[in-house]
Amino acid sequence: MVCLRCGWCCRNIWPGNNNEELDVPIPCPNLLEIKGNVAICRIYKSRPVQCQKEHMGAGEGEPCMIGLQAVDAGTIPRPTNKCMCCGDPCYDTTFCSDLCEKRMIEGL
Repeated sequence: MVCLRCGWCCRNIWPGNNNEELDVPIPCPNLLEIKGNVAICRIYKSRPVQCQKEHMGAGEGEPCMIGLQAVDAGTIPRPTNKCMCCGDPCYDTTFCSDLCEKRMIEGL
């Protein structure tokens, strides 16, 4: 899945958010929002296994469905760049994922 950085996962279903007494979920402490409401993870490279394996209904290489809804609703801006490795959309970065970055480094 290609994460479009809407932050929905980090705000609502991150591992450890088990506070059922509140109506509103507590956002993940590693959520960092940058310009245009784009969400990034402060510890992306060492994020929990549950975060790494979550697909949100999207297959390998497909954009996250929740992220697409956020883009369509104008909640977050459309991706501004393309990954140098696979061509998938990404925001103000060179690669869309750690895996693509590793592939490029290995190919050099």
